[in-house]
Amino acid sequence: VNLDNFLLPKEIEDTTNPILILESEIENTTDLISVLEPEIENLKDSITILLTDVSQTIQPTTKSLTNPFIGGTWKIQVDKMLTQLDTQGQTRKDLNQKI
Repeated sequence: VNLDNFLLPKEIEDTTNPILILESEIENTTDLISVLEPEIENLKDSITILLTDVSQTIQPTTKSLTNPFIGGTWKIQVDKMLTQLDTQGQTRKDLNQKI
């Protein structure tokens, strides 16, 4: 078994350095910065959004719920759930909270 073919698919082997391709397409390499600048700005915006999302503090839950179906065998727990579903709830959310 040739592990090189397994570890390095043909697509990866055939790829060339994208910077070299870009440099060959741009006659004056000093223009490279002006070409890449919008992409860099987009990347900065994405990173800023990501950092904002990650740095948000976790809000504690306002109440803790105990599971009303704990106890007994799984059959008893399912029977309790089905009994609760038979009762009228105002919304589907209420029924889901009962479970």
